[in-house]
Parts: sequence; structure tokens; C-alpha cells
Amino acid sequence: EDTRRVYPNELTGSQVVGAVDVDGIGIAGLEMYYDELVGGADGTRLMERGRDDLPIAGGVIEEEEAVDGKDITTSIDIRLQQAAEEYLSSALKAHSAKGGSVTVMDASTGELYAACSFSKTTDENGKKSYSRDVGKLWSISDGYEPGSTFKSITAASVLKNSKVKTDTVFHIPASLAVYDAVITDMHDHYDRDLTFRRIIAESSNVGMVLAARKVDNADLYKTYRAFGFGKNPKPFFIYGSHLRCMNWLCHDLPTA
Repeated sequence: EDTRRVYPNELTGSQVVGAVDVDGIGIAGLEMYYDELVGGADGTRLMERGRDDLPIAGGVIEEEEAVDGKDITTSIDIRLQQAAEEYLSSALKAHSAKGGSVTVMDASTGELYAACSFSKTTDENGKKSYSRDVGKLWSISDGYEPGSTFKSITAASVLKNSKVKTDTVFHIPASLAVYDAVITDMHDHYDRDLTFRRIIAESSNVGMVLAARKVDNADLYKTYRAFGFGKNPKPFFIYGSHLRCMNWLCHDLPTA
């Protein structure tokens, strides 16, 4: 008798849960990250057998009980996960996108309720479709340039590590040379004065560069690291209470 891994919800949430190989060893997702925790340990039984491979009565027997793996509780909501995957798939097809990712979380606690990503693929017949790579979830495995949202982090460093206040006024030129690049704003702006508050509100590229120059690079770097940028994400999915991952999303069934 042997066992095989079964996922009752099939591909739903598969990028989060991950997968195991033919030997039951986790190779992706939570299955890999928590492999030692959920895998347990096999038991053993050693006995003497006769010529016909029958156990010898009274033969020496050495037995070690198997140790069950532990369950882990995730914060994933299976209904939200399914909805996220369905809506993402529809949106990608409607816009002929190269791919996309969805993450649903409670920003106040860090609990993730749904996470999925799809990539455009082409089969051997040239037919294009969208598929999920069970071994890769964009929002977890890939780096992504945050764009203007990163200005809020820079602004925090400026306010903490310099004399700049929210009402400090900066003269904003139409463009600004930075090394081999020329920084401009998205909207046509002529020379003008803006408070730091307005620089943040209008998401001024030029203004934020000027403000950031008031802070030493070392202090900027410390702020970015304090917010977690450049660090590996902490283990997640284990603190919620919405489902038992290894009981509901997947479990082992005996096979002949």
C-alpha cells in the first residue's frame, strides 16, 4: 500500500499550496517551505522471514512508530482565492495582457486572503493561453519596481532625517538632470514653488528628488531597510484561522 497527494480544490490555490514530487517531498509553495513540519516521519518494522518469505514466529522484530506531520493553518479564504483566479483570468483575456497577478490582504495584519498569477503561454501548435506556474507566484518570487508609491517611503526618510517639514518650500524646475538621466514630472509644469506637502500630494518626481537630496544616502538606505525592502519576506499564511491547509486543500489518500 502506498499514498498519493490529493488536492480537493484541484488547481485553486495551487500556487500558494505548491506541490510534492513522486516521493511526497515538497518542491514548491507551502509544501516545500514547511516540508519538515507537515511531512512527519515514516515508521519502520524489521523482522525475520523464512524461506517462503513468511514471518518467523518469535523472530526478532524491531519497530519504530511513524510520526504524523503537523497541520498548518492559513489565512487563505478559498472563496476569495477562487474568485481572484477567475476574475484575473477573464481580465487577462479581455485585454490580451502578457500576464497578471492578484494579491488580497488585510493591510493592518498582513494576513493574505488570496494570491495568484497567470502568464501567457504558447503551445506547440501556436495556440496562446494563460496558465499558472505552480512553482512560481509573482507577488512572492519576483521583484517589482514600486514606482510612485515608493515616494511615501522616501518622504518618511526626509521627514525623519532632515530639517524638511511638510510646509518647507522647494523651487521645482521643469526638469532636473540626475547623472545620465533627465527627471521630469508627468504633467507639464513650469518653474514654480511647492511645499513638501504638495510635492507628495502631486507626486512630483522632480520635487521628491530635490527633497531626497536633503538626506544622506546612508539614512535613506536605513529607512528603506526598516520598511523591509531588500529583505526576504517573513513566513506567512500560518497565522490565520480560515482553513486547515493540509486538511482541506490537500491530503494523502492510500493507493494500492
